[in-house]
Formats: sequence, structure tokens, C-alpha cells
Amino acid sequence: MKSPFATQTCFLTAAVFTLLFAIGCASLTSGPTQRFEFYSDPPGATITFNGKTIGTTPLTNAVPRTETAKIVISKDGCTKTVIKRANMNPAVIGNLVSFFIIGVIYDYATGAFYKFKDPVVHVELVPGPDPGLEFWRQMWLAGGIPTEEFHRKVEELWKNGKIDEKTKLEELQRTK
Repeated sequence: MKSPFATQTCFLTAAVFTLLFAIGCASLTSGPTQRFEFYSDPPGATITFNGKTIGTTPLTNAVPRTETAKIVISKDGCTKTVIKRANMNPAVIGNLVSFFIIGVIYDYATGAFYKFKDPVVHVELVPGPDPGLEFWRQMWLAGGIPTEEFHRKVEELWKNGKIDEKTKLEELQRTK
């Protein structure tokens, strides 16, 4: 007859083993971030990744794995937006083969579920005519620039005679 201690030990060992395997394969092998390379011509452009400024070009940086990445690169009024879509990370298949659905859920929750096929962004920033109020408003609405920078651009447009004082005040009030 088995002792209650042996039964409990066996159950505990099985529970620990299951829990270890439930941690996602992709989370263990890939992690929640992926290295991206960012380049621009000319260099020194500000990089915004999913609404968060992460540095200036050229830059190699680990960024969170997500299903979709919105990358905004801007310098001197020139802005390019690049949208990258991720695929399922092949490491997730380890969870699917072993029927560890908890592992798939864990990978999804940490972001390790995703993998970008081409994590290199290279843009050419060509100066054009000075952007107007609508351009800067759209940049702000898209998360390409923070509110403080939008306010600076509105002030600059007013100082350069591109908008009147009433429009300036309306924009600053509306975007507090």
C-alpha cells in the first residue's frame, strides 16, 4: 500500500512538471522583446515605436513583441510612418504540439507569441514644403509626436505667420 506522503509527492512533482511546461515555449526561447534596427537618411531622426519615443537613428534596440508595430521616424519636419505586422512565433508550435494551451496563453500575454519577419526599418526623409497645422494635428492624433511638441509647432506656425492668433489659441485649448 502506498503511503499518503508518496502520493502527495507524486502529485506535487506532476504539478510542478506541468507548471514548468505550461510556461510558454516562445517565452522561454524568444522572450517578450525582439531586436530591431532603425536607420534613416539623414541620420539623427527621432524614432517612435507604438507611441513611445525610443531614441534616434541609427539605433539597434530591443522592442516589445506585438501583433502590429507603428514606427514613426521624423526629423526637421519630415516624417515617415512604417507599419510592421508580426506573424506567429514558430516557437509557439512547441506548446501546440504538447497540448499546453496555458503555454500558448502565456506566450500571447507576454508578447512572445509574435515574431517580426524583417525587423529592419530604413527610411529616406526628404524635405518638402513646410508642413502646416493639419499635418502637425494629424501627427499628434496618430501618436507620432507628444502634446508638448504639437504645442511648440502651433506656436512656431503662429510666429511664422502661417496661422492667426485665434487659431493658435483654439488649438492649444483643444489639445490640453
